Order: sequence, then C-alpha cells, then structure tokens
Amino acid sequence: MRASDIQDRMEQRFEQELGEMGYDLRYVEWTQEGPEWYLRFFIDRDQGISIEDCEAVSRHLDPILDREFDGNKQGYILEVSSPGLEAPLRKDRDYRQALDEWVHVKTYQKIDGRKEFEGYLRSYDPQHLEIEIEGTVVRIERERISSARLAIRF
Repeated sequence: MRASDIQDRMEQRFEQELGEMGYDLRYVEWTQEGPEWYLRFFIDRDQGISIEDCEAVSRHLDPILDREFDGNKQGYILEVSSPGLEAPLRKDRDYRQALDEWVHVKTYQKIDGRKEFEGYLRSYDPQHLEIEIEGTVVRIERERISSARLAIRF
C-alpha cells in the first residue's frame, strides 16, 4: 500500500473522531526514516496545541491503531504534534485559513524564471493560487505546485 493511501485512510478514519474531541486533524504522514516507520498525526485548534493535547490524542489513537492498522505488523512509531508555524498547505481548508497570510510556494517547473515564491496568499480556487509579491499578483496553477506552506516573514 502506498504512503498516500495510508495517509488518506487515516485522515478519513480519524478526522471526525478527533473533531469531536475538539481537534482539527490537519494531515497525517506515513514515512520511513532510516529503518524506522513513523505515523504522524498533525492536529490543531484555535487556542493552539499543548503537550497535553498531543498526549491525549496519542493515548486515544494508540489502542485503536493497534487493533485496526495493518502497519503495526512491521512496527511504527506514533507521533502527534502541531503542524507548527510553517504548516503545509494541502487542502482547501488550509488555503482558506491562510488567506492574507505570508506563504512560501515551490513549483515543479519555472514560472517567469523561478520555482519559489513568497508573498501574501490573496486568493485560491481548485485550479489556481494568487500570491501578492511586492505589489504584483502572481497566478500559479495548483497542479504546478510541488509544495506550499505558511512562512515566517523576517
């Protein structure tokens, strides 16, 4: 099974359940680092995420994953954390929450001679993003985006 399939499966399985606990499941990551496999849940909420929140979600998920998740046959490390200040933008709701925020976008191919853009996210739709960079709005097709995230502006 592909990593993206496992991530989608976990998000579908737990999004509502964690929502009922008061958390927004931003995304799930299934990845191998060296010999170890990691199943990471990134959660958020309006008032921020504390260590106690991560512990509560981890305690909730652990027994369910032990029963339901096939990945435990090979072993994995469960991690629960906040998406952080530079949270990735993956879903429409991420883009909606990032409107008028400073973002960093990388593209697969060059657009106007560059592959990286930083500026204010001014709009998005299923096909495009518009980023204001030094007073100029750049329109980027979403299919050309390799990664997008919130960015810290210095």
